[in-house]
Amino acid sequence: MLATTALIDHVPFMPQGSREWVETIQYFASIALAYLASGMIGRRIKMRQHPSKAMGSLTRELATILANSSAGPLESRADIHRRIATIAGWIYAVMTGTTAMAAVGAALSKFYS
Repeated sequence: MLATTALIDHVPFMPQGSREWVETIQYFASIALAYLASGMIGRRIKMRQHPSKAMGSLTRELATILANSSAGPLESRADIHRRIATIAGWIYAVMTGTTAMAAVGAALSKFYS
């Protein structure tokens, strides 16, 4: 973006001043967060189709800890595995939603400053 703007508008390549730096950082953050959110949405769709293949190790580990700590003494292993899948789905949904909201917030923050 900086190179294209510099070539087309005949302005310096690097931002000049604090306002331009803030704009550049906001632009970068909105693109990075949107990219991250889209990847997470894709993984969420994949996880709905094949839950055991799409879970990240950190998500699975956290879901396992939460499921085991909330499991009753008579709960079967199959019930615990279902609970792990449910908790992992919720964790991933919250992470995806939060990242998407952060991307929108970063993009819109320019209009409110």
